[in-house]
Amino acid sequence: TKMSTYSNIPRNLPITTARPPPSLQVTITDRPRGLTNENACDCWFRPNESEQRSFSFTVNGVWGSYGNFSACTTSCGEGTQSRNRYCNNPPPRNGGSDCSGSSTEVRNCPDNPLCPVDGRFGSWSNYSVCSVSCGGGIQTRTRVCIGPENGGKPCEGPTSETRECSTSPCPVDGGYGPWSDFGECSKTCGGGTQNRTRLCNNPEPANGGKDCEGPSIETRSCNENSCCPTGGGIRSCDDMPSGLYQSCESCNQYISCSDTGMRVMDCPVKDPITGERLEWDNNLKACVANSGTCTKPT
Repeated sequence: TKMSTYSNIPRNLPITTARPPPSLQVTITDRPRGLTNENACDCWFRPNESEQRSFSFTVNGVWGSYGNFSACTTSCGEGTQSRNRYCNNPPPRNGGSDCSGSSTEVRNCPDNPLCPVDGRFGSWSNYSVCSVSCGGGIQTRTRVCIGPENGGKPCEGPTSETRECSTSPCPVDGGYGPWSDFGECSKTCGGGTQNRTRLCNNPEPANGGKDCEGPSIETRSCNENSCCPTGGGIRSCDDMPSGLYQSCESCNQYISCSDTGMRVMDCPVKDPITGERLEWDNNLKACVANSGTCTKPT
């Protein structure tokens, strides 16, 4: 009886272990002695043969270790980084199952700094009340810069803005200019009046402004001295009708008396009625004699 020799058979064959080798190769040769029953090892091989046989085992995949995390997806603020593992420790063989679970692990970047936030303007406020009600003024509106943060840039641009308002002309109330000189008296004696005026032109009313307040004409009395009594003068002795005297007003109008206030006048030689020679009587203020005087009104 020959005894077969088995080579390449590992000791402690891990048939029942969780991770058996994917294959086992056995070399069978005849041995000169040993087994007497050639069928003793038919479960694996037959005696009297020298051959190699391979036995395959099912191997399920097992994950290898994770690699290092990748760089963060952002340089600041919220970002993620990932790392991978492979189903290669061992990989699935001979119909074994793949590794269960994800091959990639993702996490938020733990050490990312906060991102700089540039300043940004808020909304404009409403415009303020106009600085004037007419004639052109300004009104203003403002806005506030929010931020910056974490080293961001400040806001660029103005924080206030102005515009014109109430551009319609203002009403101009009239104002009087200076008074003129008084005019000529309305009478030479006995009390007259004289006027002076002023114009509403300093300034003139404009744009719906008010007219000047107060009178534009001022009147005052003048030549208030008494006139000569009736018959107190003559116009001209030659012009006296029927040799009678005229009023003092006529005397003042037609006869210029001397600075002495008296002027001797020749009266008609005779009264046309009585035939008497006429001359001026200063008391009667009439031609009753050979000469007469004309009282100058004062």
